[in-house]
Amino acid sequence: MAGGPNAHLTDSRKADTTICPAGKRAHGAGAATSPPAPGGVGLEQVFPQPNLNGAQAIAVMTEPVTVDWGSVQSFAICAA
Repeated sequence: MAGGPNAHLTDSRKADTTICPAGKRAHGAGAATSPPAPGGVGLEQVFPQPNLNGAQAIAVMTEPVTVDWGSVQSFAICAA
C-alpha cells in the first residue's frame, strides 16, 4: 500500500501515513521522497503505526536547499 497526499508540517519537514485495508496489518514499512530529493534532505523516521494498521514516514531538510523537494511517501507491506 502507498500513502496519499502528505502533510507539509513545515517547508523543511514533511510526513505521510499509509493505512492498511481492513483486516490487514503492517508487516513492513518504507518511504521515499518524490521527486528524488536533493542532498540536504533525508528520511528522519519510517515506522509502523502503534496498532500496526499502517505506516508513517517523516522527511526533513538537514541543511538549506534551493529547490522544492516535493513530498515524502510512505509504504506499508500489509497482510493478514
